[in-house]
Amino acid sequence: MMYSLPANEIVWEEITTETRRRFVITSDRRRESYYIYRIYDDGRTERLGKGKNPPELERKYINPIRRA
Repeated sequence: MMYSLPANEIVWEEITTETRRRFVITSDRRRESYYIYRIYDDGRTERLGKGKNPPELERKYINPIRRA
């Protein structure tokens, strides 16, 4: 399934959890800010947050789901 993200962001990582939830971590071109998006089955995206590095975003938004 295709999804749409802002054209000025670079995709760094796509993650699928054990519960089949999909996430994408992106950054701006300078890599000063990173963003995490939830990707829904129908292709919709939802920006969940912004951080200074990808591991910070994974810990905050993905790891709680993996423990569930």
